[in-house]
Amino acid sequence: MDAEQKYFTVEEVNLVLPKMQALVDEVQHLHERIQDLGTQLLEREGRARHGEQAAGGPAEVAEQGMTTAQVQFLARQIEDRVEAILRLGGVPKDLGQGLVDFPGRVGGEEAWLCWKSGETRVRFYHGQHEGFSGRRPLPSADTLH
Repeated sequence: MDAEQKYFTVEEVNLVLPKMQALVDEVQHLHERIQDLGTQLLEREGRARHGEQAAGGPAEVAEQGMTTAQVQFLARQIEDRVEAILRLGGVPKDLGQGLVDFPGRVGGEEAWLCWKSGETRVRFYHGQHEGFSGRRPLPSADTLH
């Protein structure tokens, strides 16, 4: 964290969690949709290789082009959601698991206030160089600043 870094309080994080939850849910849904489209493309290629469809015919090429365009569109939608997460002050760690950290201070030391999708409030933190496995419960409110 740098000298210009904004540090969040637990209360500030808790205020943005409903919007954060919605954004993470959207990213996960969009990612699932991309995976589904990728599976469809692979199945289509497999059928073409086994002679079940005319490989490379005009309809197949058009369908693949549409699917590719859909994937690109969905990927841009994910990028937009990630940018919104960053604008809220969150630092995405693993959006598949719904992990987002917020820079904060615990006991006077820099730390990451650690939130996981499904949690209704931030209750954990970890050190600057620790990850999710280093998550610890937040201490009492009087030691957070």
